[in-house]
Amino acid sequence: MDASLLIGMVSACTALVAWIVGPIVALNVAKRQFSATAITSNRHKWIETLRDELAELISLLATALIVKSKWKNRWEEGRGAMNSDHALEADTEADIRTIVELAQAILKREWQRVKLGT
Repeated sequence: MDASLLIGMVSACTALVAWIVGPIVALNVAKRQFSATAITSNRHKWIETLRDELAELISLLATALIVKSKWKNRWEEGRGAMNSDHALEADTEADIRTIVELAQAILKREWQRVKLGT
């Protein structure tokens, strides 16, 4: 075989392989990027929802402690109860601290995963 014919065949085969393999690789990359974007977006929404729900839970627990203590002093639209030195129940306060600590750990870990896109 002539060298120029061989070079032409190799070039044509290379072009054919690139024509077939190129779109397959591009499709795989696009699928992975779409999947990572969707997962990151869903995780971001989940984190926001969890944060909001935990804030509401902690608020309700604190409110329940005030109501449970049968507040008898001036209410002052709720500020009187919050500003006073009235002792809350230790168990519920410990529970609130535990919830906050665990929530911070979970949210920190999930934000790291969002940043990495995993």
